[in-house]
Amino acid sequence: MSSSTVPTSQQQIKQYLRKHKKKWSEEKSASGDIKRSGQSTGQRSLNKSNSYSYVKAKPVLMRKGRTTIDHLPDEVLYKIFSFFGAHHLLLTARVCKRWNILANDNLLWAEIFKTYAPNKKKDTTLEPENIPFSFWKSQCIKRCSDQRNKDAFRHLRKLHPYTGLPRETNKILERCGIQWVLVLQDSRGEQHEMRACGNFPFCMSSLVRWYSLQSPSLREIRKIQVYSINPLFFERGRAVANSPYQRSLLLELELKWDSWVRTNSPTSSDDLVNLYLLPQGVMLATWKGDGELAFVAACLHHHQLVQRCLYGTRQSAFIPTLPKPVFDDVDKTYGLHDYSCTMELHHQRQSIWNQQFRRLHCKRENLVGGYAFFDLIRPDYSSDHSIISQKIVLPWKTDAFKGRLENVTILDMTILDEQGHPFWCLSSPVSLQSTSEGLSFDYSSDGCCCIKYVEPKGKVVMELNWSPDREQYFVTRLLVAVSLQAINDWFGTLYK
Repeated sequence: MSSSTVPTSQQQIKQYLRKHKKKWSEEKSASGDIKRSGQSTGQRSLNKSNSYSYVKAKPVLMRKGRTTIDHLPDEVLYKIFSFFGAHHLLLTARVCKRWNILANDNLLWAEIFKTYAPNKKKDTTLEPENIPFSFWKSQCIKRCSDQRNKDAFRHLRKLHPYTGLPRETNKILERCGIQWVLVLQDSRGEQHEMRACGNFPFCMSSLVRWYSLQSPSLREIRKIQVYSINPLFFERGRAVANSPYQRSLLLELELKWDSWVRTNSPTSSDDLVNLYLLPQGVMLATWKGDGELAFVAACLHHHQLVQRCLYGTRQSAFIPTLPKPVFDDVDKTYGLHDYSCTMELHHQRQSIWNQQFRRLHCKRENLVGGYAFFDLIRPDYSSDHSIISQKIVLPWKTDAFKGRLENVTILDMTILDEQGHPFWCLSSPVSLQSTSEGLSFDYSSDGCCCIKYVEPKGKVVMELNWSPDREQYFVTRLLVAVSLQAINDWFGTLYK
């Protein structure tokens, strides 16, 4: 009976089933032999005669022990990294050498370049024939940095008519998303970072404050650094959250606290803290209980502050170059006249006194001891005297406590030359010291205080008389002494 014949009787049906069952079992056993001999499952495919045959597949390597992310192939990791933003790609590139290669892939960064660094005009960035490693990453960072700087400097052209400084410095810093970071480096070389807990902008400066319960021991600190954090990516004129950023060093101080305390006494104190004034406009407060760090504050003058933030690097601060001096052989008092000075006293919350002085000049006979002396407020002329209508205090605050430090304030000063260019700019904490030299009885004063500030470029002396009846200070003298060396460097003169 052929296989095509349809069985009819019961006996023929049994013979048919017996025959085909035997054939099926032989095929099944043959299939099992192939699997066992090849150590892997086979794959059926049609041959030329349209019949199925088994093709031996490559064996699957079984790993012993725990499987980690390092066992994933590059294709899978690349797919995962494609969902990351630029910030996370930069972090991923620092994990290991393999991840660095994948995270800097040009295809990944080409998409980020199109999102954050497109050019409104025709893009002139040509892709080289042989694309170097991380080409689009460097192009993206450079383009975003250039666009940010161009937008910031475009708003710096408008000058304030009162101070002569850029009018919108505070808005530019806010628009660029710039933040302030304090880095404390200990004796082991470890760095401890703190983000600013408060930023208090004023007309000529900004006061930045840091405090934290996690600060390192003050005796282990060897260096204090202040950085600006400058985001790179922007959307609709605002910095993107978790944007990559660049760091710029603004100031750096070497500090050995034990030796500093032995040679310097606290400038002011209250029931909880002692305040010390450090160089470069830095204030540092310690707890009276254990002597550890309470808070740190820094005064940042607005003159070229945007340039210092955007042009500085992580290792070095941006140093502005002096303008080329223009020599004048006709004016015998060149560099000694037509200055203007704007001065302000303030604390974190408000300004307590400000005044502007114009057409300042110094006679040749007032060139004494290497300084040119300018009398802004003369003690013998009561019409020059000015009023400060409140006591001078410095409020402070941390996570758990707050207080007020008496006889401490912030002094801001901007001196413009005869061309209106900033000649001398300062912002620094100062203290009131009792003195009897400038005591005046014209205001029923029961004591005289003096503010003194000294740096290589010059010094400032301010005398104040406190009137208890009126509860206000009277500024009876204000003297600014400018170094002749600074005048010679600026104007190209030879004063001695």
